[in-house]
Amino acid sequence: MAELGLDRTKVRLVAHSRDWAGLFLCEKRLIEGVMGADLRDVQHIGSTAIPCIQAKPMVDICGGVDDLGVAEASIEPLKSIDYEYADDIEIEGHRVFIKGQPRSYVLHLVVYRGERWNAMIGFRDALIRDGGLANEYEQLKKDLAAKHPNDRPKYTGGKAEFIDRVVREHC
Repeated sequence: MAELGLDRTKVRLVAHSRDWAGLFLCEKRLIEGVMGADLRDVQHIGSTAIPCIQAKPMVDICGGVDDLGVAEASIEPLKSIDYEYADDIEIEGHRVFIKGQPRSYVLHLVVYRGERWNAMIGFRDALIRDGGLANEYEQLKKDLAAKHPNDRPKYTGGKAEFIDRVVREHC
């Protein structure tokens, strides 16, 4: 079984695991079970969704909702399956929920087929389609992880320009 879980301040990359797809599917069923018709779609995103590249051992999930009010109304139902609303994580157009200590799953609820949805799904799909882009992203992640092993915000910020470029040029 794949290793999962990472302290919120740490950056550590591990080899890709085929188990991540199955772990995502299990979580997807749980999320769909508590959110029901309020959830338009659920997708596996982030590096664990991209075959063959290293990733932080956390499964990122994107859930599409009609509006962010639905996300806020989902705090209690998601709590029943151990997702905690991360009101300290401010990402425009997202409501973020975390599962696990250390963090194992990150659920981003965003407007279905809105700008954030399209960017996250488009970025994932661009890297799956283009192995060269995926390799470039992996190398950037390795460099940033080596430079900022205890500073997740700097690691994440260091990826922003690459992600923005891929979304702009390939999505």
